[in-house]
Amino acid sequence: MTHYILTSTIALAVLLTVYYLLLQRESMHRFNRFYLLEAIAVSLLMPLINIPIYVEAETVQQTIVAYIPQQSAATTQQAPPAIVAAESIDYLPYILWGAYALITLLLAVRFTLNIVRFYWVKKENTKVVYNGTTVVLLEDTTPPHTFLNTIFISRADYEKQHTEPELFTHEQAHVNQRHTLDILFVEALKTVMWFNPLLYLYKHAIQLNHEFLADAATLSRHHSVTNYQSLLLGKAQPQLQFALASSINFSVTKKRFLMMTKTTPKTKATLLKLAALPVLAGLLYTLSTETVARERAFNKPNTSQTVTDSTEYRKKRDAYYSGVKVLIDDQANNVYINKPFEELTEKEKSRYYFFVPEGKDMKFIPENEFKKLQNKKGYYVEIDEVPVDNTELQKRIPEEFVYYTALTRSKKSLTKERPQIFEYYLYTLSYYNKHIKTEEPGHYPDSIFKMSITKEYKDDKVVAAAKPMKFYNVKASKAFNAKNVFNYTDVDKMPQYPGGMEQFINLVASNFKAPETANPHITTYYLNVLIEPNGQLSYARVLNAEDEATTLEMVRVLKLSENWKPGILNGKAVRTSYTFKVALK
Repeated sequence: MTHYILTSTIALAVLLTVYYLLLQRESMHRFNRFYLLEAIAVSLLMPLINIPIYVEAETVQQTIVAYIPQQSAATTQQAPPAIVAAESIDYLPYILWGAYALITLLLAVRFTLNIVRFYWVKKENTKVVYNGTTVVLLEDTTPPHTFLNTIFISRADYEKQHTEPELFTHEQAHVNQRHTLDILFVEALKTVMWFNPLLYLYKHAIQLNHEFLADAATLSRHHSVTNYQSLLLGKAQPQLQFALASSINFSVTKKRFLMMTKTTPKTKATLLKLAALPVLAGLLYTLSTETVARERAFNKPNTSQTVTDSTEYRKKRDAYYSGVKVLIDDQANNVYINKPFEELTEKEKSRYYFFVPEGKDMKFIPENEFKKLQNKKGYYVEIDEVPVDNTELQKRIPEEFVYYTALTRSKKSLTKERPQIFEYYLYTLSYYNKHIKTEEPGHYPDSIFKMSITKEYKDDKVVAAAKPMKFYNVKASKAFNAKNVFNYTDVDKMPQYPGGMEQFINLVASNFKAPETANPHITTYYLNVLIEPNGQLSYARVLNAEDEATTLEMVRVLKLSENWKPGILNGKAVRTSYTFKVALK
């Protein structure tokens, strides 16, 4: 709650400062009206916006030594029961919340009564229609004022025609432009956030801008600035005490008179409007972004001779990935691998670093990170591989968990049951000693190993990156930017061709006739197809084609194929983008 109040107040203050410094003195009242309202709305929503900025961080392994004092013979004897002091109760939070609730309730009642009062006055007094607007005639001597679509004026002034046409035009501008809605919006917020003085400043700025708008509407019809200003001075009275009404006498000041004769050039007005954008972007970056450290999946060794080069490690690795199908889409180096692990060369195994899990040192979760896990909307938590409610962590302390892992899920993988982007797995000492400290490699937990690479790094510098492709099939380029298309590496079950991929590739290779414009040195093509949920190929593109004719010829050949078995995600067939290579005969 404190964070919300502080963040929204900062945003309110900055945006109001921009208004006072740049916008208030300019004749651009319509823009100013919506700027003030949107400044309030954005400031109240900004604390609820959380934009994560991911940075990769190395995990620092720490060796933790716990000191457990030895019991002496004297201390092992039965000691008298300790006297535990009763826990004191802090009543201050209850008092503060009670006071806030009481004041808010009183203000809400007053706000409601003010609205009811206008309807009651309207019901009990005579009503007439003037220029299409409802006018309520009051027995009291009161200056004209407006609430929603009704104008309230003194009966005596109306019958004696003491209410000049300019005043009616002014009040009708309040009605036609619905200024009361702005005031109701701010008053409702003040009822809940009565402790924030900035809302009172916003209300005054909004009401003054309403008068600028009504003055402009009046002068556009009656034209005489001098007569209108004299009329306002003659009607000037103490400010009307109706908080929800728009009154002709609101702030009859030098500002209004100056604004009646002022114009702002279009170029200047445009620049002032655009000046608010970088301020808003800066606020969003400062107040709504959060830097999230994301642990790297692994760190490739830098030394020329490491444990991964040893014969013993290679045996463990080969046993760990035995029988696993390997799919590597290395777009940075234009390499595509689709074959069993046993068929990989030693160079390929080393290049793509097939990691084998081993025993791990203790890794304690930082206290500030541990506190975040109590947020059920953003974090999914397991303790010793058992899902727990996030409130359970309020009863625990970070030191109870000697090891943890975390991962960030893609938005496409989120479900109603698991909507959290961040997942944390915490482990106690007993579980760590039994399952993690001396963990055996076992076997890779899936039948398919998937890896997609768009950039290759060396010494934290990009040494290779995927190049943008020129798509000669226009429909294909649009289709793969569409929504609800899943990469073949992201589905639970990949698409399958009847008879297997070997039969499909043979079909393509045997029917493909290279056009004259094709590059004769390209003997292997990388294809990317879109497989619909019904198994049909709807689009295709040749990733390394250098001419349009090659793509058209490949599309012709693909039309000869049968329907596929579609990709499966969460038990349902989905549109799947599938990439593979075809070596021509």
